[in-house]
Amino acid sequence: MTFSAPTAHMLALLTALLGSGSAQAAAPLPPTPSNLDFTILMDGDPIGHETYEFRQTEGQTNVVVKTQTDAKVLFLTFHYQHQRQENWKDGQLLSLKSDTDDDGSKHHVEAVAQDGSLSLTADGKPVSLSPNSLPLSLWNKALLSTDSLYGVIDAQPYHVSVQDLGKESLTLSGKAFETQHYRIAGDVQRDLWYGTDGLLVQATFERRGYPIKFIRN
Repeated sequence: MTFSAPTAHMLALLTALLGSGSAQAAAPLPPTPSNLDFTILMDGDPIGHETYEFRQTEGQTNVVVKTQTDAKVLFLTFHYQHQRQENWKDGQLLSLKSDTDDDGSKHHVEAVAQDGSLSLTADGKPVSLSPNSLPLSLWNKALLSTDSLYGVIDAQPYHVSVQDLGKESLTLSGKAFETQHYRIAGDVQRDLWYGTDGLLVQATFERRGYPIKFIRN
């Protein structure tokens, strides 16, 4: 699904395809809770959920993402299911793996650290991206630090610009949040609100011509 730079830069995830040999940049991850949960709305109606589970194991931060939606349009129902795991240690990405079933269209993306760089494949084919590329993984605002992103569904590259729209107070699911609002434009468009913890609070964009909103519970 695809967003003033923050003071701390996350790892430049994808340096190139197999054997690039480029060094990875390291940066600390923000403090994370045990989990995050988002309700997904389409045109104001709930259609699914996205969850993030954060686990600390042997010095690693493991992020498990699960997304599932069932959207009804006229007499049709569209199913979307996505699961992703990101493994980090000392601010460096060790691996990223995602599997997506987009209403029958299936994709697999995998990135693995090798000799100080990452190799990336999408649906079994190697992918080359800009050395400063970051994944369109919305939970961490560090993705705002680059103009080069890639999709976590199919590794599609996106060239983007980021605009800081200022502070906003939001009340979602009965909870109050102080946020900073950003807008990503270019090959992919997202409006993103991040809390004082540096984690996603709300996201809005369009999919198949319908307004989509993620709200933190």
